[in-house]
Amino acid sequence: MTIEIPDEGELATIASRIDVAANGVVRAIDVQGRLRADETPIYAAVAAAFYYFERSGDESARDDYFKPMVQFENSTNPPPVREMPEWVRQLWEECANRVGAPVARARLHDLCFEAQQGNRRVHARSAIEAYMELAELYPSVSEEKLEYLEVALGAGKSLSRALDLARRTRQGELADQVLRLLVKLADKSLDDERSGPGIVMRFLTPIVEDRDGAIEVEELLRRARARYQGDVWNTLSTIGLQLQLRNLTDEARRILRREAIQALFDASERENPMNAMTHLQDAADRAKRYGLHDLFEEATRRLQDFAGKDIGLVKFESKFEIPVEAIEAEIGFIVGTTNWKDAMLRLFAVGAPSGKVDFNRAASQELLDASPLMAMSGVEILGNDGLPRFTATTDEERESYHLAQIELREMQLTGYVRSQALSRIVERYGPVSEAELSSFIRQHGHVPEPVAMALSRAFGRFFAGDYEGATFTAVPRVERLAREILLRMRVSIFQPSFGGRPGQFSGLGVLLDLLGDRGFDESWLRFFRTFLTRPEGLNYRNELSHGTVDNASMIEAVLTLIACLYLAVGIQLTEQGDNNQSTEARSRD
Repeated sequence: MTIEIPDEGELATIASRIDVAANGVVRAIDVQGRLRADETPIYAAVAAAFYYFERSGDESARDDYFKPMVQFENSTNPPPVREMPEWVRQLWEECANRVGAPVARARLHDLCFEAQQGNRRVHARSAIEAYMELAELYPSVSEEKLEYLEVALGAGKSLSRALDLARRTRQGELADQVLRLLVKLADKSLDDERSGPGIVMRFLTPIVEDRDGAIEVEELLRRARARYQGDVWNTLSTIGLQLQLRNLTDEARRILRREAIQALFDASERENPMNAMTHLQDAADRAKRYGLHDLFEEATRRLQDFAGKDIGLVKFESKFEIPVEAIEAEIGFIVGTTNWKDAMLRLFAVGAPSGKVDFNRAASQELLDASPLMAMSGVEILGNDGLPRFTATTDEERESYHLAQIELREMQLTGYVRSQALSRIVERYGPVSEAELSSFIRQHGHVPEPVAMALSRAFGRFFAGDYEGATFTAVPRVERLAREILLRMRVSIFQPSFGGRPGQFSGLGVLLDLLGDRGFDESWLRFFRTFLTRPEGLNYRNELSHGTVDNASMIEAVLTLIACLYLAVGIQLTEQGDNNQSTEARSRD
């Protein structure tokens, strides 16, 4: 649909209405709210100009500066700026040349610049001048705190955009004017008791990031450091800007980095234990990246001081009821065979203790969809010693954590059911000798006799109620069994000695990855990883090996035994025609 541009009289009326709507406001979106967009297509197009978000500071400069306010799967409202019909862009240009309010001039000329409508250099100059007028409104005379902050934040954002436009259109004299105004307002904000640290940073950041900058910025940054010396976040932000200064010597950079880490140390002494640990982790990470080995050791020592201490964690428990009949039905299925061997096979034939991976992924995604805040929140996992083990900060890491939590809950339930079933196998079929168990475990030929005997002893200890003994005996055999399978498949898993490094086999995590690459059942692979090796899961093999498991439970014991049983009996190695070997999972009903 093409609409004719209104005549001069109507354009003057439209511009007047825009100015009335823009009177006393500093945000473009507030103009849109005062315009009646539903009268005609012309007024809908005018209102649409004020219905875009500006690009946020953490987005790439390659992204469009103006973002549609509403985005659907296959459409947006309004459409992207450059996809607007030509008549709409012409209308914006006509209005831009007639309005007087700075917020309206800034928006309309900037839209024309982004839409490549008319003379872009002229539109950029007009937008810059309007943005500078908006910035000059700071500090506001308003007594309303929210309005005061809107003006202050808008001033910083306006000047940042103005400087960007000036540089992109090579208008150096305008860029110098914007820089002088940034310095002036940064100086004011540092003495302004009503402005927070975020206001000061809004003025200082574009000066530092500009290719020419301003010599006054070094003193302004020193003043900011002095003002916010008790505020670790703003101290780090200010030091981050100081580190971007172009004339910085290597020694000055080293000193600033040490000061940033010291600020984290100081904050850790003021904060509660959980926040203190976060600061010390940050300090250790920075020290390692900067190559400051003495500070890295100091951060590590301070973190270690929290081991075994009460750091104020609050325990939350959730309970759910499962009918006894359902539990007894599964136990009955496992035990209800004609001999103990078939019953042992059913311990793993009913599926991985962590559940089916597709079902768990769907449940995890449903949970995250229902709780967007949970999906965005960071996660910190502590080991059994109370020290940080894993931090989930990316979307992928958070998704992995929430999936692991669903799997761990499933393991608790199935672990209880299968521990009861394992106990009843002996009750029903009588004692099973170590020799019989060893022969059963070795039936597919890839389990060495000493390993089979060790696992027989582990089962015997479980039957005797020695869950700790069963666990400590069985856990190392998981890695041994995975290694034996891969060796039979002629997979390279041994790292020969080189120089002063001793020869050694790959660890369990690597072995599981190699099995996964060769068709290992994904649900079982998730079980092994979440239970034994992954920090976002239970990481049980590592916690046990490092001595942080004080008392192995019945559930942990049976999960370990089932892991071994699956690798020993649930996996068969079959010869292939090319003399290589592969694995296939064997399950029996």
